[in-house]
Amino acid sequence: MNGSRTKTQQAHWVEKVLLGLVLGSVLFCAGLLAFPIWSAITQIASQQREPHRCVTMSNDAERLECYDREAERSPMPPAKGANPPAMIFGR
Repeated sequence: MNGSRTKTQQAHWVEKVLLGLVLGSVLFCAGLLAFPIWSAITQIASQQREPHRCVTMSNDAERLECYDREAERSPMPPAKGANPPAMIFGR
């Protein structure tokens, strides 16, 4: 009886260790994938509007032209559902 109990305890211990290794590996891989995705998203978001590059120009005419180009660009639309329908609110 004690021999069979010891074997089942060892089996449960091995199962727990293997489950921990699998879960740890999954979390590690998720972390490896999360960083490049986050980097790409932040890079895309930062490229949408860059008025700070206009600030660094020393030539007045070029700087004003840069601001004009930035002002002509339409802003990115908000997420779906962010703007209420005009008909409902009478706009």
